[in-house]
Amino acid sequence: MNLYERLTSNRYDYRNGNSSFKFIDFMNTDMIGATDALSFRGEENAIRQIVRSVFSFQRYEPYNPYVFHKVIPSARNIHPNEAFLIEDGEICRFNPKGNCFEMIGFSERHKGKLWIVIASELWRIMKFYGEFGLALSLLDVGHIQAHLKLKLVAAGYEKAILLEGINGKHLSNCLGFSDSSACIGCVIDLSEYLGKSEEEPIPENYRMISYTIKRKYDYEDEIRRYPAVINFLKQVEVSRRVRIAQSEAAKKMCSVLRYELLRNSGHSTQGLFSTLDRIETDTVMRYATATAGYIREYLDNGIRFRICFLYRAIDGQNYLIQVSGEGILRLESLESVHRESLLHDTFEHINMNSIPLDVFILYQRDPICSEDNNIRQAHIGAGEISQYISLMAAVDGFFARPMKNFNDLNIMKLMGSDQESDSIIYTTIIGKENHYNYVFKLQGGNGA
Repeated sequence: MNLYERLTSNRYDYRNGNSSFKFIDFMNTDMIGATDALSFRGEENAIRQIVRSVFSFQRYEPYNPYVFHKVIPSARNIHPNEAFLIEDGEICRFNPKGNCFEMIGFSERHKGKLWIVIASELWRIMKFYGEFGLALSLLDVGHIQAHLKLKLVAAGYEKAILLEGINGKHLSNCLGFSDSSACIGCVIDLSEYLGKSEEEPIPENYRMISYTIKRKYDYEDEIRRYPAVINFLKQVEVSRRVRIAQSEAAKKMCSVLRYELLRNSGHSTQGLFSTLDRIETDTVMRYATATAGYIREYLDNGIRFRICFLYRAIDGQNYLIQVSGEGILRLESLESVHRESLLHDTFEHINMNSIPLDVFILYQRDPICSEDNNIRQAHIGAGEISQYISLMAAVDGFFARPMKNFNDLNIMKLMGSDQESDSIIYTTIIGKENHYNYVFKLQGGNGA
């Protein structure tokens, strides 16, 4: 079984019996003497404001102090990725704990460039999840990338370019990572907009030679236990430049950003129970139509995705809507659905019978592309789609909890999928949250 099949077909290997939320608190403190060296440059520019709005802590949850990034959910509320800005050679990292940009280096090679880089130290998540940590990291990239695209387009940066096939080893070194454990998630090129602000340039005598503040810890020995992941990180994709938005219509889809702070992934308690077990067909059709629009306007490889909306209507009947970038493919009525078998994730204590809407994101492997490229395209694209769906759910006051599911033959049959080429990459469950009712559900309704 190859790496793609292991990441998409199997239950993930949870390697630690304790909560993996705890490692997040240490992720942002692993630098030596980094300070906000660019504070003298005047007022913060629009690009920095966008990065800050996506990566800063929105608020802490009272039940779980490790829940943050309210606008960016993830499969297990784990956010291994960090944001970096390369501005005319200056390299800085956004520290969400300090809510500031920290100067970490200068690269002569990157003079004249304005890049947003999303990258992660893979071992920080793989030590809990093994190879499956790679999938979680890429899904997290998808969530972040979708939100950045929407914010950039809304702010007038629709000419920004998504760079593929970047030399990951060199860029990792520039960002302070070790050679073998950094995963460059995405690079967004905004160089066309460089120099259009009214900031004073950094004095030339401040720019001496290329340098980088390195991380305190090196995880190369640990990550060598996963040679398939090492090979994945070493693969160089075909160099491509892709516009973040395909047409003018993309800007209309940014209206969901008004509700970003209301976005709720239902991670504030260990389990989940929806107090609303039915949903209107018009609402699901609106989600399906808008999702097709996002795939069409924002995903260059959207032709390989198919989204299935399984819902319980007001009349109690189960329906399945399937969409792609071309629009709604079909709507069909289902006789019965055993919802408890849809997600075999008892660790999460989710009452699936109470969930009115389940969204399955399928990816059809590209036989021409390499295994590594399929892994990257499938997980990042699925993360983007899930993020946009979660923002739409926030408009109606629903939680939208993304979950990394493994392929299930019953679900695949339900959706008429080709098991040889289709894979369920991601699942998002949508409902109405009420923790008080959930406690009653767990305790048999007696509240004892």
